[in-house]
Amino acid sequence: MPGAAGTLRRFLEYSASELFGKLRASIEFRGDAQYDFGELMPALIATWRELLARTQEAAQSWGKKDEVTRISALQKEFASRVARSQVEQWAINKSIHYNQWAHLQQDEFRYVVEAFRLLLESFQCEACTGYVYVTPPKGSREGVRCDCGTYALNLKRKTV
Repeated sequence: MPGAAGTLRRFLEYSASELFGKLRASIEFRGDAQYDFGELMPALIATWRELLARTQEAAQSWGKKDEVTRISALQKEFASRVARSQVEQWAINKSIHYNQWAHLQQDEFRYVVEAFRLLLESFQCEACTGYVYVTPPKGSREGVRCDCGTYALNLKRKTV
């Protein structure tokens, strides 16, 4: 389990780093760029929550009730996945480092892996499975989309 936990943590740090760029998330600058999972994931989660809230506000401003409902469902599902991953997060560190009392079995560790797989899926398009990203890459944020165009949420509010 220590090897599997280390691999999972490393993959989650890699994925969070990729998503940071795609979602234009921010974190306190460190010259050595040595950000770890405990710093990256909370900031990424906060960014995604903010983006979903802003897309919902934009949809409301345009009177798109179906879109508001869809985004509400995304927010609820994301909150559930975050909660599940936070419940299971302790197991990663306890499995990497030696301790006398935590000896997870393979079946138990599967729950940890599944929780984080679902969390990462929150940032993916169901059609193309690619991570979504904020457009444009710099300047005012206008939307959240995927490469195939199936996932497209507007960040621009209607001006009256």
